[in-house]
Amino acid sequence: MNLRELLEVLEMDSVADFQYFEDLEQLILMTDEIPYETLCQFISGVDFKVLSNLLRDFFEEIEKGVPDSQADFYALLENIKLALSGMAAQMEEDDEITQFCEELDRFRRWYMEGGEVLVRAAGKKEFFPVTPEAALTMFRAGKLIGDEEEYEYDFNPALGYELREYIMSFRDALEASEDIEEE
Repeated sequence: MNLRELLEVLEMDSVADFQYFEDLEQLILMTDEIPYETLCQFISGVDFKVLSNLLRDFFEEIEKGVPDSQADFYALLENIKLALSGMAAQMEEDDEITQFCEELDRFRRWYMEGGEVLVRAAGKKEFFPVTPEAALTMFRAGKLIGDEEEYEYDFNPALGYELREYIMSFRDALEASEDIEEE
């Protein structure tokens, strides 16, 4: 998939059209393989401040699907949110864009393919593995229809997501702190 094909899938005329929550959600949740080079080419053309805000919104939305009993998984998502949105907010150099693309691609693969959450139907003995995305979607769907107890979730296997070192500027740390206080 090249940049033109990615833009077609995202239903955009240009990278400059990337500005809505749905755009980021579609990019992350795509089941098609996005070559790393194409992802970097795409990301380098977006407004980084908009991207940072969209990442915060995206993570706040998916965090709503974390069961209350899974505080460690919630904390992991919160840390990933802070890292990715902080990186996006201060990207200026090509190496910073490259590092961000690596992290976004790594998150996307873990969230959609590689992370493992164990799920068990109520009254059953066997757990079955699903992706973090599928588990969060299942839990939210259960909440919507009132069947929260239909499945039991074990997010512990997905906690193996390695947070890489990321140096946040004092300004970004202050902004993140202010965001948390507002919430």
